[in-house]
Amino acid sequence: MVKGDAEKGEEWLSKMTSAVIDDNTELNSISLSGEMNMQGRKMPMSTTINYPDAINQTIKGPMGEIKVNYKNGSGKMIVGGQERPLPPQMAKNLQSTLNRSFLSIALNAENVNPQYLGSEKVDGTSYEKVNVTVDGSNVELLLDTETHYPDIIRYKQFNPQMGEQVTVENHNSNWQTVDGVAYPYLQETIINGNKSGEAVYKSHEVNK
Repeated sequence: MVKGDAEKGEEWLSKMTSAVIDDNTELNSISLSGEMNMQGRKMPMSTTINYPDAINQTIKGPMGEIKVNYKNGSGKMIVGGQERPLPPQMAKNLQSTLNRSFLSIALNAENVNPQYLGSEKVDGTSYEKVNVTVDGSNVELLLDTETHYPDIIRYKQFNPQMGEQVTVENHNSNWQTVDGVAYPYLQETIINGNKSGEAVYKSHEVNK
């Protein structure tokens, strides 16, 4: 357990929550459209998330369209028209990724034990750092001191390709607000200090 200042942690988490979800908005679902850029390949994608536990995603890859439909622990994948069950590990990863997302953390703010850890400088910018506990693991939120957006989200996870624990950082920028919900239209993923991919969004819709 990470120990910090719990009172300030709650204060900062509540600032983040109000920054990303307007106090008068009840967020049930978000639909995003944009593209994923991995290994120099741009792949159009659309994602709809129904909180707390459902994801529908379509990615147009070089080999055709991939659809993933996940809900509450299981799901299916449709590749080239062939449907198959989601492997359990993939289903688990989808749920953990969803639980660690800043909107899920904001919706679940009562249960994540926020601890304020002081400020941290990254690339010359100073952020307020709050540690939250998600599924028993630590997630660090680095909040912009003025907007209170979580510009950097950092956590450790086991990477099967590398066979070890890695540090993952999601860098969020170009925040846009629609219907009371803010979302970063650029999300860069950095693993152990190296950029591994990015998502660029062009629109989002709330509760549609």
